[in-house]
Amino acid sequence: MKLSNELKLQTYKSNCKDITTVNEYIQYYQQYTKSTVENILKLSCLIVEMKEKEQSGELNESDVNYFCLSVGLKRKGSTFRKFEQIGKHSETFWKYIDKLPDSYTVLYEITTLDSDKFEELMSNNQITSYVALKDIKRLGNKKSK
Repeated sequence: MKLSNELKLQTYKSNCKDITTVNEYIQYYQQYTKSTVENILKLSCLIVEMKEKEQSGELNESDVNYFCLSVGLKRKGSTFRKFEQIGKHSETFWKYIDKLPDSYTVLYEITTLDSDKFEELMSNNQITSYVALKDIKRLGNKKSK
């Protein structure tokens, strides 16, 4: 019989040698995770802003290509596309900043969920800061490769 995560957590916690130090590490880790998610959202919003300026004529294709080459992105690459999608969903993501995972690939996969499904998963605490890509695909009823 497998122990639930809550039971495992309590067992480990009760056996900790230095709970104060470990709790500090947990707090730091969670703060750093939140900072990582915030930075992914900021990068993604930057991509969206730049694309909007290109569409409006404030920037041209060379501007965007120069940017991409300077920061190590491929304009037609999957990373650029994923950041753009995340940026388009950033308003919703900011509401849940404390619960989101710190991986842009997982955040991108979350953007592919129906908005009602996303809200349901967030309210049921099925999307958390430690959710994995395969979990999001399972929760969204998608097959993993």
